[in-house]
Amino acid sequence: MRTFLRYSLVALLAVLGMGNLLAAETVTITGADFTAVTNADYSTTKSGVTVAVTASTVNADQLRIFKNQTITISTATGKLTNVKFTCTATGDEKYGPGNFTVNDNGEYTYEAEGTTGTWTGSAASFTLTATTAQVRVTEIVATIEGGEVNPDPEPQPEPEVQQITVAAALELINALADGDKSTETYQVKGYVTIITEISVDYGNATFEMADVAGGTPTLTVFRAKDGEGQKITNAEIIKVGDLVVVEGKLQKYVKNGEITPELASGGKILTVNGVDTGIANVTVGKAYEGRTYNIAGQQVSKAYKGLVIINGRKVVQK
Repeated sequence: MRTFLRYSLVALLAVLGMGNLLAAETVTITGADFTAVTNADYSTTKSGVTVAVTASTVNADQLRIFKNQTITISTATGKLTNVKFTCTATGDEKYGPGNFTVNDNGEYTYEAEGTTGTWTGSAASFTLTATTAQVRVTEIVATIEGGEVNPDPEPQPEPEVQQITVAAALELINALADGDKSTETYQVKGYVTIITEISVDYGNATFEMADVAGGTPTLTVFRAKDGEGQKITNAEIIKVGDLVVVEGKLQKYVKNGEITPELASGGKILTVNGVDTGIANVTVGKAYEGRTYNIAGQQVSKAYKGLVIINGRKVVQK
């Protein structure tokens, strides 16, 4: 009887262990998970699933896979059986899931009125290609069966970002090939000379900066967001003559044979006249010094408790 119970227990433990291996697991991936491999290729590996895109644009909000470019999903353990792509448009409309076709391994389907496209099959990898237009993907949910999902590696400290002058940034850009973008991220300090646009509708700012107020040569900061990478909501976040620190990748942008040295799209305005940007895109002038604001940008009394903004600085008042 004891022998029977012992073998029964061993068998039960084996079944439980196998269940852990064979259970389906899901992994959710967004644009924030990606890092640049080259100037326009991006990839991420999360919980055993690797996603790679070619010659596309990736930011925290979405992946933009352009016409004739690919997105490849793979796993080193088990098999992919179902992968859902959530897009910003429906069906085969511009940017919708209907602009993907499957290259191999499985079947890809979508609904004409839906924002989700789904790959189904049983494979270690597959590739989709954007066809008639670009596809904008906000989320990927991959299902793995027949293998354990690898735990995410321990987060590594972010490398220190070098702060440079506008002149140094222009030298680095000049050394790039036409159209190329730097692999490293830089912080550039200088004075705002020209403001091309501050759009609260699109949440970004485009302007030029130089090492000397009103001087030349200039670096174009293209569609930058605030210091936390969030959309700009304050149309007066910068003014001509402000001393700013911006962060992002450098790019040698070329159009119609004309070269524009840029801090590429997706950069951040970290500080304005020494004041951090971020919550409510606060810009402090003399009229606002000493006032207290909540995180919604509303003025509150000095007795207000919690996270507040005083002179552009975030402070916890108890």
